[in-house]
Amino acid sequence: MSSTLAVKRPNDTMPIRGLIPKRTPAARGEGDQCAQGERRQVFFLRGHPRSGTNWAGNLLNLHPKILVLGEFHLEAVSKGIERCVSEPWHVTHDPAVKALIEQRFGEMVEEVILTQAAHKPGATWIGDRTPREIRFMAPGAPHILMMRDPRDVLVSYTFHQMTVLADEIRRPAFWEHMRADAEAHRDDPEHFLKHPQRLLRHGPWVRFVMRCWGMRLDEDREAMQKAEADPSVGSVLLVRYEDLHADTDRTRAEMYRFLGLDPSEGEPLSPETATTPGFAREDPTSQQRKGMVGDWRTYANDNTVRIIKEELGDALIELGYEKDTNW
Repeated sequence: MSSTLAVKRPNDTMPIRGLIPKRTPAARGEGDQCAQGERRQVFFLRGHPRSGTNWAGNLLNLHPKILVLGEFHLEAVSKGIERCVSEPWHVTHDPAVKALIEQRFGEMVEEVILTQAAHKPGATWIGDRTPREIRFMAPGAPHILMMRDPRDVLVSYTFHQMTVLADEIRRPAFWEHMRADAEAHRDDPEHFLKHPQRLLRHGPWVRFVMRCWGMRLDEDREAMQKAEADPSVGSVLLVRYEDLHADTDRTRAEMYRFLGLDPSEGEPLSPETATTPGFAREDPTSQQRKGMVGDWRTYANDNTVRIIKEELGDALIELGYEKDTNW
C-alpha cells in the first residue's frame, strides 16, 4: 500500500516576511552613525581589474567623509543566492521567500561593509572597492564604475599576471606558452622593458582578456540601463581612467558630488597618498606599475592589433577610444 506525504508549501498569502521582523537602522547598532551623528551609507567602486579602481579609491579616501576599502567580493554570495532562488522547484523560488532572502542579503551587505567604519570615524560613506562587474546588492546604493581603454587594461593585466603568476595565466591553455617569459620576468623585472614584443606575443591570451573585457562591458551596460529605468535599484557614475588622468581634480570632484559631498573638503593630491596621475618611475613588478595612458602602443604587435579589432573593434569606436578601425 502506497502512501503520500502532503507538504504544504508557502504561498503568496502567507506572511513570510513577517516571521522575522525587519531590523531598522536603530536596531543594527551605533555603527550606522559617524562621529558627528550623521547616518552612514554604503557605496560601491567597480571596474575591470587594472582599470584604476585602486587609484580612484585613494582619491576618494582624500575626502574626510569617505572611506573605501577592498576587496569584499560579496558578488560570490550574490551569485549563490541567484542560483538558490532561480529554480522553480526550489522552495526559495516562492515569491515571498525570495523577497525575504533578497531583503536579508541586502541588509547583510550593508552591515558587512559598515564593519570597516571604525577605520575612519568621521566618514559618512563606506565603500567596497572590488574590481568586478556591477551587481546591485544593496538597494539604492550608488556605484562608481571605472572604465579604461581595454588595450591599456590588457598590458597592465598581463604584467600583473606575470608578476603574481595567478590562476588565469596558469591555465593549461596559456601556461605552456607564457611560462618562460613569466619566469624571466620574475628573475629580471626589466625583462619586458628589454623585450616589449614578448609581453603580448601569445594570441590566445590576448583574445581571452579582450573577450572577458567585452563581456564585462555588456554586463555593466545592462546594469546601467537597469538603474536608469529604475533608480530604486541603485545609481551609477561612469568615470573614465583617461579623464581622471587628464584632469584629476575635476574628475574626483565629480565623484565627491555624486555622493552629495563638498569637493572643497578633499585633501590635496600627493605622491605619498598615491593620488597623483602616473608614477615618477616605472616599477614592472608593482601593483602601481606605471599609470600611463596609451602604454599599449609600446607592447602591441600586428597580431595583437588584429585580435583586438576582431573582438572589440566596434566597441572601441562606440566608446570614443578610436574614430575608425584604421589604427
